[in-house]
Amino acid sequence: MRSRKKEELLDMLSIWQAKPIDTEDWYQKGIDLYTQLCQVDSFDKAKYNKNLANLHLEQARNEKMLHGNISTAERLLKKVIDIEPDHSEIYYRLAFINEYSKKWEAILFYANEAINQGITVEEEIKLSALMGYAYIQIGLKRHGKELFEHATTLDTNKEYVLFIEHYKDLAAHRLPTRRQQREEKNESIEVALEHTRENLCCILSVYSHNDCLITSTNEVSLTPKEAELLAFLVQNNGQPISPSKVLSDIWPEIAINKSNSTVVKRNISSLRSKCAKAFEADYNPKELIPFEQGGYLLKFPVKVEIFKGVDFRRLSCR
Repeated sequence: MRSRKKEELLDMLSIWQAKPIDTEDWYQKGIDLYTQLCQVDSFDKAKYNKNLANLHLEQARNEKMLHGNISTAERLLKKVIDIEPDHSEIYYRLAFINEYSKKWEAILFYANEAINQGITVEEEIKLSALMGYAYIQIGLKRHGKELFEHATTLDTNKEYVLFIEHYKDLAAHRLPTRRQQREEKNESIEVALEHTRENLCCILSVYSHNDCLITSTNEVSLTPKEAELLAFLVQNNGQPISPSKVLSDIWPEIAINKSNSTVVKRNISSLRSKCAKAFEADYNPKELIPFEQGGYLLKFPVKVEIFKGVDFRRLSCR
């Protein structure tokens, strides 16, 4: 039985490999096939795992470079660590991904892991510059200076002078204090609330398990997955997102074995109804989140501002 299943999967793999990489779900289909092959063929599992890791890596690159989905890219890269923990490029990329969220300790952890696994001189130059920046941000200026000097020493052909100088310039600028950050956040909240009252925007509040959508006329509770789904639609800037992509990003644990799951349709339907209720107008729910060009997209009458970690239920939109 397992041999027959393996032959079926290998036939499907051949068909998949012959297809051009021109669809959103191409990588996901390959990941599904290699995942199943790992389960039925332990003899070649190492080979399948390597291909599986590379597919996750390529998918992560696309999410970051083409779609700007940093959190999705990070999640995909961490999957590769589970599959192939000695893959140095994963740690290298995770170090740079954590720069977006200013997670200095995470940057240093992944950078050191990448160096320990073995990287190219070019990658070490770039990582050293990034680590110099991170060390200075956590107050270890001497370590930061040493890393910048190390990067410059490695760059014997002076090919990365601008790259190193870029991080030196970033390190020279002081980050806002926590008080300044808090004041700026409070100001942005007040502006968003005022714009919501004037029906110039609406607010998606992601706070613990009290997620909600706030408009000028109503406030509607959302489940955590509905809030994540709405945020995903917002962040894709009006581009259609295929059901398979929604499934793989929002429900990756289901996508591996149930690519035809109805969970996307059910949550989209629920989210449409709640969004229509939030705007309290004569909207057909499907007009707010239509299915066009093979995917779901957001067509709200106003811009959506996303706030995380703010309890808007204690604030008034009236």
